[in-house]
Amino acid sequence: MGLRTLANDDPSYQVRYAGDVVARDRAYHQGSAFPWLLGHWVTAYLRVLGRGATTRREALRFLEPCLEHVRSAGMGHLCELFDGDAPHRPGGAIASAASVGELLRAYVEDVLDQSPAMPAPKGAASPVAPSVSDRPKVAN
Repeated sequence: MGLRTLANDDPSYQVRYAGDVVARDRAYHQGSAFPWLLGHWVTAYLRVLGRGATTRREALRFLEPCLEHVRSAGMGHLCELFDGDAPHRPGGAIASAASVGELLRAYVEDVLDQSPAMPAPKGAASPVAPSVSDRPKVAN
């Protein structure tokens, strides 16, 4: 569901994001899994291992739990964080633009291998809308 903020074998690791403010603050940086970090990790994974079809299928497997959450319990959204341990209960903000945006960016750019279009070079001609005299005449 994301990358943990601390290894689960560290003595300071917090299994659940729950409890009072102090307990939640402790878990926030000591074990919670953040979905938005997963996108950056997938990008790095593909840069190191290559962008072949097999590696992109593996990358999709990393993203699938979050994509499934968006399609089901998340009702189109992805929360801010999940517990670091199974069953990876959602926590924090119930809808996080950073989580959804990074998940979708990694899916489109890395898994589907579709890079965004590059802007036209400076000084290049841009499309011009037809002038009023070039538009078709409408009969009344």
